[in-house]
Amino acid sequence: MKIMIVDDSAMMRGMMKKALERWGTHDVSVAENGARALELLAIDRPDLILLDWNMPKLDGFETLKQIRESPDTAHILVIMVTAQADKTKIVSAIQAGVSNYLVKPVSEAALIEKIQETLRKANRVASS
Repeated sequence: MKIMIVDDSAMMRGMMKKALERWGTHDVSVAENGARALELLAIDRPDLILLDWNMPKLDGFETLKQIRESPDTAHILVIMVTAQADKTKIVSAIQAGVSNYLVKPVSEAALIEKIQETLRKANRVASS
């Protein structure tokens, strides 16, 4: 499984990457903002994106909308991993097509659990 981590915090990118590696996923790419993530998506397609909301250049919400608008990337699972806990923001992300939502601070166990939940949900939808 290919996973892309998009977060402006080097510490968060590092923590999530280590968690994914311990989980057994070693095909991990990273981007420091949404603009860089979209550049990487033009080259390679991950199966899942872990996307922060508050980032410079292009925030996570706008990045999500662009991912969903493109036929080449619309199918990619996207989990918002963000400090944005406001219910209106969560609803906006759901309406924009986010696959799941995880509020920071995030433990390694919660991150892996949310990824597994998202994959199970996607598999149920695909098989129905």
